[in-house]
Amino acid sequence: MPRRRFLRIFGASTAAVAGGLWRTARRSAAVPANLTLAFWNGLTGPDGRVMEGIVADFMSQHPTIKIEQQQLPWTDFHTKMLMSIPAGQAPDVAIMHTYEKPRYVQSGALTEFSDADLQALGFQQKDFAPRAWDGGIYQGKRYSVPLDIHAMCLYINNPLFKSANLWVDNEPKAPRNQAEFLAACQALTKGDHWGVAWLQRGVGWAFQMLLWQNGGDMFDAQGEPTLDSPAAIEAMQFIQDLNKKYHVTPEGITGNPAEAFQTGKIGMAVHGDWLTPAFVAANMDFTVVPAPTFFKQRAVWAGSHQFYLPVQRRPDSAKREAALVFIKWISEHSLAWAQGGHIPARTALTATPGFRARKQAVLLTDGSYWHFMPAVPKILVEESLITAAQEQIFLGRATPKEALRSLNDQIKRARI
Repeated sequence: MPRRRFLRIFGASTAAVAGGLWRTARRSAAVPANLTLAFWNGLTGPDGRVMEGIVADFMSQHPTIKIEQQQLPWTDFHTKMLMSIPAGQAPDVAIMHTYEKPRYVQSGALTEFSDADLQALGFQQKDFAPRAWDGGIYQGKRYSVPLDIHAMCLYINNPLFKSANLWVDNEPKAPRNQAEFLAACQALTKGDHWGVAWLQRGVGWAFQMLLWQNGGDMFDAQGEPTLDSPAAIEAMQFIQDLNKKYHVTPEGITGNPAEAFQTGKIGMAVHGDWLTPAFVAANMDFTVVPAPTFFKQRAVWAGSHQFYLPVQRRPDSAKREAALVFIKWISEHSLAWAQGGHIPARTALTATPGFRARKQAVLLTDGSYWHFMPAVPKILVEESLITAAQEQIFLGRATPKEALRSLNDQIKRARI
């Protein structure tokens, strides 16, 4: 995206967004001239456009470093990464989540961040959210450094809440549990309006949150799936019931619910904070609140985008140094990344007025309940298969018990 268009969409440069809390003129250590770094990630949502603008800012201040960014859907991203690294065509820098490490570590695809690397970055544990910092370590070694934390939340369409008498003391009456959520859905569902935009086909992150809230888990201590448990079946039954029993969500929402919610005809959406910039850009009147506790215990799906340095067939010390310069600069300027709806991993930034003014700042109250996906080798198998299973359940083409038993068996049989 051209820089002018980035500024037009989001209203300000990254420096202005930060409210003067950091200086874009700050320079990192000098690196050899005319380097090109390949930077891959799966940021294909609204946050991806934010990252494009931040990268453009970086290059404007580091004219000797060119960043060639590729943004792919996460499933395609992992397919390409796992093929490109052994073929000697790895990117110089990549962004992935914390739970995706095992598959890459098993295949020797990632380099470690050494103490010297951390010193060059200026990164210290005390400066980062504990969950994000610890998420960079796998089997006692650091394979990544944190950029952010992102979490599930509840998006509320303010005009529809007002028209449904779900507005109290100048704010929406946000549902806090399953009963209140269903009551709100039913009050909002009338005519061509729906209570909630729930994914018919997606990666299943909301389901995972329901599972944890119901006392279940995705994998056992040996890394084998437990998705056919009573807790999982009950959680998925609730998702089917939203469509087939309560009739409060439309069919046909796949990928993410952003477009459906932006029609203005849906009262709520349960999804990640990274949809926030899409709704801001669409000039929607909406509120972000913590996700409800749908079952018996508080747990909130959360994750962390982290920087990785893949193994190179021909290691280039100058490129690695430039990659560290890039990572350091993005981290220091990650208040701008909050435009993508995320929470900076740097705790000093989350305490600033620039972040506290963001809609997603309210999600910090859930910090002690954040639940990261488990870093087990078969997690990518689960993520690639659950989409189809969830769709069959949502549409009533299979019972939760049938679909989850089949899904669980497929994951168990996977050889990685």
